[in-house]
Amino acid sequence: MRFGKDVYIIASICVLGILVIFGLSWVPNPNLKELEMLPSWLTNWTDDYSNSRIRTA
Repeated sequence: MRFGKDVYIIASICVLGILVIFGLSWVPNPNLKELEMLPSWLTNWTDDYSNSRIRTA
């Protein structure tokens, strides 16, 4: 059975998303400022005290 090119693109994006989620779940420090792959505005927002209270794990 052959799939179209769009199916492979969607599957690749899903696999990449799963790998990013697993990679971020193994970070020992919950503060994301140490990660250089994320933009600074996002790490500032996630490391804010009001947002850190709603994190699970």
